[in-house]
Amino acid sequence: MCTRTDVIQDIEVIKRCWSTGLDPMAYVGEDGRSFFNNRMIIDACRPYDRLKTFPSIVNTSAADAARLRQKWPAMFAPDGKISPTPVRLQVPNSEPVPIAAL
Repeated sequence: MCTRTDVIQDIEVIKRCWSTGLDPMAYVGEDGRSFFNNRMIIDACRPYDRLKTFPSIVNTSAADAARLRQKWPAMFAPDGKISPTPVRLQVPNSEPVPIAAL
């Protein structure tokens, strides 16, 4: 976000948004039944008017991608892309670990 955000133009704070009592940051409205919170919107997209001059996005080298596919084959579909179905990976000498934890 630091390399994609101009803090003056790309951050908006919205005050007093509707929320629920399940939100730990919510505060109770004057009627005692409704809940509100404040939110921040951050536009961290590459600026459209600078797409041609903005630094390119990060890519993995073909050698590193091949090494990852070989090490974790269950994570990848036959076409080499990330598998659309969740998988559990077995890390050596440990319990199965969900992908999100890696």
